[in-house]
Amino acid sequence: MSSNAAAASNFSRILTETIAEIGGSGAMDDIRGYEPVAGNERVRMAAAQFMEQNGAATDPDAVICTSGTQHGLFAVLSSVLSPGDVILADRPTFSGLIAVARLLKLVVVTIKGDDEGILPSEIEAACQRVDAKALFLVPCLANPTTITLSEQRRVEIVAVVCRHGLIVIEDDIYGALVDDKPSTLASLYPENTFYLTGLSKAVSPSVRIGFAKSPVGNEKAAEFMAAAVGATTLMMNPLSAMVFTRLIANGKLAQLINEQKSELKARMAIAAEEFADFDLRLPEVSPHLWLPLSPQWHNEAFSEQLRAQEVFVLGGSGFAVTPREALPSVRGSVSAPRTRAELRRGLAIIARTMRLEPHLTSLSV
Repeated sequence: MSSNAAAASNFSRILTETIAEIGGSGAMDDIRGYEPVAGNERVRMAAAQFMEQNGAATDPDAVICTSGTQHGLFAVLSSVLSPGDVILADRPTFSGLIAVARLLKLVVVTIKGDDEGILPSEIEAACQRVDAKALFLVPCLANPTTITLSEQRRVEIVAVVCRHGLIVIEDDIYGALVDDKPSTLASLYPENTFYLTGLSKAVSPSVRIGFAKSPVGNEKAAEFMAAAVGATTLMMNPLSAMVFTRLIANGKLAQLINEQKSELKARMAIAAEEFADFDLRLPEVSPHLWLPLSPQWHNEAFSEQLRAQEVFVLGGSGFAVTPREALPSVRGSVSAPRTRAELRRGLAIIARTMRLEPHLTSLSV
């Protein structure tokens, strides 16, 4: 339960059928060589359609195709920031941001939030303390906390970042899973928001494809991002691109996303049952859970107790920039188990272990 996966039961069948259709159509002859760095016209048009469906309308020419959203994050940060630059993020924050920031020698300053997410007043205060250049957010089903920023909170955040001229990097990888989704930050602040999305959470990480768009009118940034893609992977995976465009064209992408949402709803309902006696705010749909622990627990000690029972989660330290910021919490993926029965078993073990006092962990659980 340590990483997210495709939960929809039809994913393997549809992927197999789609690849067979591609092979039978003779289209494989089109991917014998190198593709344009930013992606060919067909995949960029399909990506623009996908982005528009998720509230981030864009011109296909502005789309940069990447090998997943994490790759897109690297392309953006390496293009617009320099070593030593400060990027603000919520606390706890996405481990992928921490990894890229360390690689690029960027400084991540995390911002406190409340039950509704990162606080605009704390962003304002941080801008007074440090020379921040950018703000990174996962505004839908934040990783790891699962918080989705409300429309009002997004408007308030944009007012602050606009006042200070911050670049916004919006990682909307979970956006397709959210019903009645609020406005994207890219639509509220188009002049200075880099928008990232892909299929790894709404469909599967195995379809390794992502999409990035630069702020409206910033062609230079798009050129730098394309150069970053070219320098790291030369191009996106052509077969993944062909699978994606085929799934968009035949409507099966929407089917897969709906099936993923339906399965995740069922799995989150199981989680609500298993954690009914805990004071948790669980979203209706999410690939993962964020579980606060008793303050007496140490993240590693709790995780070790679960590993001994063959249940694997990620401790709060993985989402902290410094050890002092690490919260006594764990993230568990509800999408990783192959069956609902396997999920229920894992969640029951986690809940049972959470009820133990740390000094009693030598007892059989």
